[in-house]
Amino acid sequence: MNKQYRMCRRKRRYTVREAKRIAGTMNKHQSKVVHGYHCPFCNQWHVGANKYISKMKRNDIIQITDKGHPWYPALAVVEEVRSWGALAYVWMIDNTDDSNGQAYIRLKSESFETVGSAIIVNKPEDGEE
Repeated sequence: MNKQYRMCRRKRRYTVREAKRIAGTMNKHQSKVVHGYHCPFCNQWHVGANKYISKMKRNDIIQITDKGHPWYPALAVVEEVRSWGALAYVWMIDNTDDSNGQAYIRLKSESFETVGSAIIVNKPEDGEE
């Protein structure tokens, strides 16, 4: 009997609907992000945390560490934490017309690490102080 199967035997088993409902309820009442995931050993669902994202929160600064990612080694700001990773944005600088913009990217949890947190300040519009 392998180690993963033994670990599965100690966990509660759920249907996909139950796992999503339980994870959603737990995420409302605690800071640690959990999610439902399919288990290949029992063919049912468990609820647990992803070690890469369990402490991440909105406005954290992350650095892309996956050398195969097209934005490597850019820094990004977390917009939303999901069970699969993070929805984040990076600033784009277009040197052809001096315009700046943002690009939203999806990052799997294994492709980045948290390096700090950001304070987002809105720039005043022209004529405002």
